[in-house]
Amino acid sequence: MSNPWPDPPNYYETPSKSYKVMLQQPGFPVIYPEPTITQVVSNFRPSHWGFVAGMAGLGYVLGYWKGSVIHWQKPASMFGTLFMGQFGVMHMMQDSAYRLMGFKENSIEVRSNMPGALAKEAY
Repeated sequence: MSNPWPDPPNYYETPSKSYKVMLQQPGFPVIYPEPTITQVVSNFRPSHWGFVAGMAGLGYVLGYWKGSVIHWQKPASMFGTLFMGQFGVMHMMQDSAYRLMGFKENSIEVRSNMPGALAKEAY
């Protein structure tokens, strides 16, 4: 009699397929299907860096304000700067990765990363 149960997985073998499950198809050109951190950060737009700087500035102000209650302004403002700056970087890395994977508008990234894709061939 055959065994009705599937074989247990062998965790020492390399996986046969990716671990990701795609719930939607990209609506824009895919530049990198799985971008690395270097590719993501190198494709930040100026508005991304502005968002990071704005979050860091907001963190400084909020840290100074909350630290003034206990007369500990400088350490609290530095913590707020680092914490909110890190939040800004992570949020913009997500946005940049979505652009590189084709889930958001990416005309600037296509121009800078795929110049051959836009060049017309002369016949």
